[in-house]
Amino acid sequence: MKFVFTFSTFLLLSVFVHAQVVIHPPLPGFERAGDFRVYVNGKESFVANAEPFAFTMFDFDGKAEIVIETRNDVKWVDLRPLGDKIPVNWSDHRISFTIDKPSQLSLELNGENNRPLYIIGNPLEDNIPNFNAPNVMVFEAGKIYEIKDYKIDDDQILYLEAGSVIEGMVHLDQVKNVRILGRGIIDGSMNDEWDLPRLLKMDFCEDILVEGVTFFNSLRWTVHPSNCKNVVIDNIKILNWDTGSDGVDINSSQNVTVKNSFLRCNDDCVVLKSYTTPKYPDEKIIAANVDNILVENCVLWNMAWGNALEIGFELRSEEVKNVIFRDCDIINVERGAALSIHNGDWAHVHDVLYENIRIENAQHKLFDVAIFLSQYSYDRPANEEVRRQQYKHGAWDGVQIEVEGKEEFHKQFRGRISNITYRDISIMDGPVPFSLFVGYDDDYEVENVKIENFSFYGRKVRNIHEGKIFIRNIEDFAITY
Repeated sequence: MKFVFTFSTFLLLSVFVHAQVVIHPPLPGFERAGDFRVYVNGKESFVANAEPFAFTMFDFDGKAEIVIETRNDVKWVDLRPLGDKIPVNWSDHRISFTIDKPSQLSLELNGENNRPLYIIGNPLEDNIPNFNAPNVMVFEAGKIYEIKDYKIDDDQILYLEAGSVIEGMVHLDQVKNVRILGRGIIDGSMNDEWDLPRLLKMDFCEDILVEGVTFFNSLRWTVHPSNCKNVVIDNIKILNWDTGSDGVDINSSQNVTVKNSFLRCNDDCVVLKSYTTPKYPDEKIIAANVDNILVENCVLWNMAWGNALEIGFELRSEEVKNVIFRDCDIINVERGAALSIHNGDWAHVHDVLYENIRIENAQHKLFDVAIFLSQYSYDRPANEEVRRQQYKHGAWDGVQIEVEGKEEFHKQFRGRISNITYRDISIMDGPVPFSLFVGYDDDYEVENVKIENFSFYGRKVRNIHEGKIFIRNIEDFAITY
């Protein structure tokens, strides 16, 4: 027994000796959270305070033992995503657990989520550029940079060291082959004062990589590729709470991947659109199609506004197609839907796959697929007061009542939804929200919807009644288990 104990202890020590941990420097301009202290393999990791949460970030390889000391009297701990199945130990004011892969975690105490601690364990950086190269712009640790509207040229690399903070908006306009890398933060707290609409704005760009960066306190949309091609967004963190603070808005773009990312937003976390600005009776303009979009291995927290994974409302292209949402954890949906397609215009949305998605604490809707007239539609009532009077007050925000006698007018601007597949969708925790699939009328139906292996708490859903699903104006709807 003595030999076994000694050998086991040697193995445990060897694991942590060979593990590599990079602790990030304290963030300048951020106060240290007073209610949490975090240690990673014995090294203290800076915990930053934000308005409704605290967060800490580090890089590692191998195994990382996380120890959290808190002033709270801990009687229960939820470590989300629950699908990661990480064993947690706690007693009074101390919590501990171990991770062995890059993780984006939300620690919630005593059954409440109004003050989570976000623990971001990044992989080690493997693409640090040459700081002396002429096309590399480095933002150094320990400094705050007031960049306001910062524009980038072709072939440039922006590198944000861990512990660096830049304030304002990074703007890519008709550029190619740009890289935005590092572990620093882009802070949008001053963007209303500076009248800046985004934190990262990309217009008509190609071959863009955004990797590792954190976007903090966006007051509007956060990351916005519009009319872009070949964009990869990898391991970003979006930490928002202001209303209207969408996460990643993919507009009229093709070949876009969003992966390995943590998104907390008070509006849509990831949303696909194809919008144009004119409203009826201005000239109808057809936007570029949305095509070949992949969102995978992301953790999402959707607050009271918007939806977690959304297509819509403004869909003014001919098509939105070849979309995959895969292997994601939706850990909170405070209102709205977890998985939604809201076709408020004339596009044909088709060939969309939702696969292996785990959902926790969705308070309102699960599947939400509909064709309708909304306050965002091209043919919406022009007058805001009229829009308020025609607000439908139903299952959706912003949907309008079709005025008697104008049915045929509005019908000409409606689109289609077809070939939508949900596979291996599971509710892990929280209530079972209701779902709805609603076509516009008999001519504009939602077509060919397949739900395969849908479960809640491990129980298979066999029909619409068990799944709390409402359907209307649907053709070819099937649940298999």
